[in-house]
Amino acid sequence: MIVAAALLAFATIAQAQTVRGSVVDRVDSAPVPGVVVLLIDDGGNVAARALTNERGEFRLPAGTPGVYRLRTMRIGFRPVTSDVIQVAAGEEVTRQVVVAGVPFSLDTVRVQRRSTCRMRADSALVTYAIWEQVRTALTATDLSSRARNVFATIVTYERFLEPRSKRVLRQSSRVKSGETNRPWTSLSADSLRRVGYVAEVNGWSIYTAPDLDALLSAQFLEDHCFRIAQLSDSGWVGLAFEPAPDRKHIPEISGTVWLDRRSAELRRMEFLYTHISPDAEDGNAGGDMDFIRAKHGAWAISAWNIRMPVLTQNFFRSEPGNPAQQSREKIIVKEIKVGGGELALMMRGRDTLWSRPPLTLTGTVTDSVSGRAAVAARVVVKGTSLQGTTDSSGRFAIDGALPGEYTILVRTPSLDSLAAVWQSWVAFSDTRPVALRVPSAANLQDQWCPDSVTGSGTSVGLVTGEVRVRGDSIQRQGIGVIVEWLSYFVMPNDMAVALTRSKGLTARTDDAGVYRICGVPVNTAFKVRTALDDKLSTPGRIPPDERFARVDVIVDTQTSVAGPRPRP
Repeated sequence: MIVAAALLAFATIAQAQTVRGSVVDRVDSAPVPGVVVLLIDDGGNVAARALTNERGEFRLPAGTPGVYRLRTMRIGFRPVTSDVIQVAAGEEVTRQVVVAGVPFSLDTVRVQRRSTCRMRADSALVTYAIWEQVRTALTATDLSSRARNVFATIVTYERFLEPRSKRVLRQSSRVKSGETNRPWTSLSADSLRRVGYVAEVNGWSIYTAPDLDALLSAQFLEDHCFRIAQLSDSGWVGLAFEPAPDRKHIPEISGTVWLDRRSAELRRMEFLYTHISPDAEDGNAGGDMDFIRAKHGAWAISAWNIRMPVLTQNFFRSEPGNPAQQSREKIIVKEIKVGGGELALMMRGRDTLWSRPPLTLTGTVTDSVSGRAAVAARVVVKGTSLQGTTDSSGRFAIDGALPGEYTILVRTPSLDSLAAVWQSWVAFSDTRPVALRVPSAANLQDQWCPDSVTGSGTSVGLVTGEVRVRGDSIQRQGIGVIVEWLSYFVMPNDMAVALTRSKGLTARTDDAGVYRICGVPVNTAFKVRTALDDKLSTPGRIPPDERFARVDVIVDTQTSVAGPRPRP
């Protein structure tokens, strides 16, 4: 039975019928990538769709044998429909589609004051033609997002804004890489038509944004009225939409899709939620999507966000001595929650289809206690070659940074005295400056060595430094280090006899090759030895007016002689 089922499945696949081919330009017969090719059945329905690759090729599965036509949709050009194609059972039909260079011009488009509802091909021709360009770009974006061999790096974030100033109160972000997918999944077009875009569930408002399927649906077209809008001084033409009159009692969206006037390419969609509570509308509830055309005709949503007001109830009590004033409650917008993301990189194999233009990471470095600017601080983006230096105001700028989460390494002259590096985590997704508050050497010593005086009253301090191997650029972790010094004391019954005793403290280097040893006497000569070469000792002394000393040890493993090693 299993074998029979497998053979039956194979037979079904073998008999599947397909239409494949290529799209070329009429002028020079060059392949045209990024063309949306639709397989239209005899009833005018879309049976399959595909996006031509960099060689202009497409492949469309025909669900059943029958009569079909090919329809091409190319951004900035008028659609082309082929002659009838007869597809038999199990047949693979090959066709070459020639597209003419008849551009769709938006230069003569004028603003319309009236909206066109229930848009059809035979009415409001200019509005419909613009929507066809929008639909072409949305379809291409949808097909690109379904590609199995396209990988992307995306920065997603969640922010909470102050309602009036829109200042970021708090935020979190993360970077994820993998096969391209859609920013969000919406309800079906039928569900959006029935319940709308905002639902109340257990006292919570659930906001739904339209995804690509919803925007491409016949329901969206039928439920909204359209008119041509224009954005001055931008070179864009907008197609504004609003709910149809019979949907005034259903939570809906209104907005505008913007196209480039010259190329007719889709650039942006912005929308606001409407027919919701006045308090929620005051919170500017809505969203945005930015579109880009990538290499080889691929399309993608490059940035997106949904803004959702967070409402709270405030109770106002009556004033003392004024019983006429009743206690009352008022619903206010506490904050605005913004969920969104940005596309940083889009690749097919090793081929970069699109990358976000590098941004400049800017910010300030200040002392965490005094608040003074840290001058000449070196700021490095860990894991990259990106770095910068602060000026006299503590400001720095690092060019060429891509959005993402980074570890920032900060070195200051004060921290250098302890061979210390301050680390800070930064989520970089826009041009907002970052503020880095860095401790001084004294602050760090208080953290590392809280006991600065021994029980006998002898002042002690910190000895720190780097252990480096000559000719080796890699820092070594876990190297044993010992600091030794001579301790003097007097015999109890003989004040004239002074004895010495050798003392020592040990530690191991961290992943940066740095060691730290607390409890070394101040103003006392000491020597530092390592397990790499115990015969090499580096002298040092903590000055009487200081609490620490830096002693770097450089070992030459090529000339050092093996011998007894200290036991850290």
